[in-house]
Amino acid sequence: MLVVLLVLLGFASATDDTTTKQSPIGLYPFTLPKMVKIHGGMNTPAHEMKVKVHVQDFDKIPMNPDTFELKFSNATKYGKYELRSLYCHFPRNLSATDNQHLTCSFNISSYLPSQTFTLTYVDFYDTKYHNLYGSALYGDLLKNLNAALAGRSKMNFAALPSFSVVQTGQEDTTAPIFEKVTMSKTFYIGPSGHSVVKMHVQVSDKHQSGVNWEETDLYFKNIDDATAKSIYCDEWYNKTKTHATCVIRLNYIHTHTGGHGGFPIYSYMNGTYVLSHVRTTDMVGNSWRTPYGSNSTLAMINKRLPMGHKLMKLPSVKLVIDHRVDTTPPVVHSIVVHPTNVTNTHASVSVTLKIGDDRSGININSLFVEFDNGVEVYNSKRKTLTCKFPHHENGNGRVYHAEVDDDQVDNFGRRIMFTTVTCKMTLPRGSESGNFSLSHIYVSDVKDNWFSACCSPPSPGSSCGCDVLQAINALLPPSQQLPALPSFEFTDTGPIDTQAPIFHSVVSTPMSVQHNSHVNFTAKFTDNISGVNIETIDLSFEGPNGHTVYCYNWEKTSMGPNTMVKVACSARIYNFTSVGTYTLHHVYVRDIIGNTWDTYGNASTVLKDVNKRLPRGSKLMKIPSFKVTM
Repeated sequence: MLVVLLVLLGFASATDDTTTKQSPIGLYPFTLPKMVKIHGGMNTPAHEMKVKVHVQDFDKIPMNPDTFELKFSNATKYGKYELRSLYCHFPRNLSATDNQHLTCSFNISSYLPSQTFTLTYVDFYDTKYHNLYGSALYGDLLKNLNAALAGRSKMNFAALPSFSVVQTGQEDTTAPIFEKVTMSKTFYIGPSGHSVVKMHVQVSDKHQSGVNWEETDLYFKNIDDATAKSIYCDEWYNKTKTHATCVIRLNYIHTHTGGHGGFPIYSYMNGTYVLSHVRTTDMVGNSWRTPYGSNSTLAMINKRLPMGHKLMKLPSVKLVIDHRVDTTPPVVHSIVVHPTNVTNTHASVSVTLKIGDDRSGININSLFVEFDNGVEVYNSKRKTLTCKFPHHENGNGRVYHAEVDDDQVDNFGRRIMFTTVTCKMTLPRGSESGNFSLSHIYVSDVKDNWFSACCSPPSPGSSCGCDVLQAINALLPPSQQLPALPSFEFTDTGPIDTQAPIFHSVVSTPMSVQHNSHVNFTAKFTDNISGVNIETIDLSFEGPNGHTVYCYNWEKTSMGPNTMVKVACSARIYNFTSVGTYTLHHVYVRDIIGNTWDTYGNASTVLKDVNKRLPRGSKLMKIPSFKVTM
């Protein structure tokens, strides 16, 4: 199956006619009241505003009203400090037709300060995934609305619809004040590894527009271990203007171990969690927060509280995890490589690992083992070999509990389940002689506690740099530690592959493609020894305003003489793809060994780079391209 990806880079400018695209969906001009008067006061209900719109699909394709989005904001460009938005809510579960007369609505808080709101966002879809989209913040909304109606209706938008809110009473310009949290001092996580933390939160709002609990955050950090994950309020119940109950579900109690010397990074762990960050927001958008990781959280909260109500200390909760919960990662006890001397390519090298886990057992499908020849990351001679494990599935096709072939009890009385697994790797034709040693290992148990060590010699930009042997031995008792990294020596007298594949051509069919259709690509490559690694091929075409179309995961269609390989891919052209000419601007390819060739730039640069590597008589006369039309 061909995989398709379309990437849009950048946004169309408001004056560039080459990117104007006519959507099959049109939104007809609609009217709004010029002014909405509200009166802020005690117990004054919010003002409900309704907007009647007419939307039509000119291709007679039924539309999906459940996807309709319409938004009004108090600014039409970024940069305003308090950007407030009102979302117009459409009725749900309506019948899908190609001609819709709908009414959406939104509530305007009675305490909202006087200001003007303008239509800033539209996104309507039909059932064939065509859409009418525009954002005033990016400058293309008015243009796209009128482009969809051009030639289809005599009506158009002279300007973006807007209305003014006039406050005649009390307005709310102050963010809510966090006052206190009431909760149990200790929460217990049982053997299942799941727990629910509940806390009662009180926040006052001086002008009574009320707290917007969906935009209110409370974070608690573990002061006993900085590596522990913070807990935070993500569910709110029993909501009033000033009170709500927060529910925190602790569903992931597991350990991540790896990096430098097996440094542990926990999701959650035993210890005291103290309030470290607060954000409060009211119904008109006024917001206040403390910085993440700040040591002045208590002082900042108390600064806003009146005398007699200041907090003596920050709210906290103690987390106690049952000792039966699986919070420890698997431990690699031994790694055996066979043979340790390889003298020809296509010979298999087996790696056998003995891994122990104390509770849930190994997830065998998580295993990843990699060897490399120790050359720096950015050196073209660096070669990496990935060990292939057999894939296993259980009923849900994802986690496979590895069979236990040895069951022991350690010095602490814990049951250790040992699993022995074997993977294989093959050196491709053209490999260079050298010593290959373990450079990356990853394994997790069924509860997602994982161990990882990824290392290579220090080099610019390397994400690794730790000692794999040190990371493995950090989890082993002294008597069981590995004496050296597993490795094998490879020697071969055959030809060495030091040349990257050569790109010969790419053909687009059709040469002119319309919106909501596909463009097909056929490309040719050659490689002198190891062969083209098809999975690495990346060809992309650039059009107006930096919009890019590219394919990945190409499929091989045929093999030719001199290791010629033909590959094919197909990319979808959406209705919002910019109209114009798309020229080849990026080619990337690797061979099986890992030799890489890459070119990127404008048409003349790419054409020059491609022709440098092609023999006489095979050079390209012009850069490959295709056109996108309406």
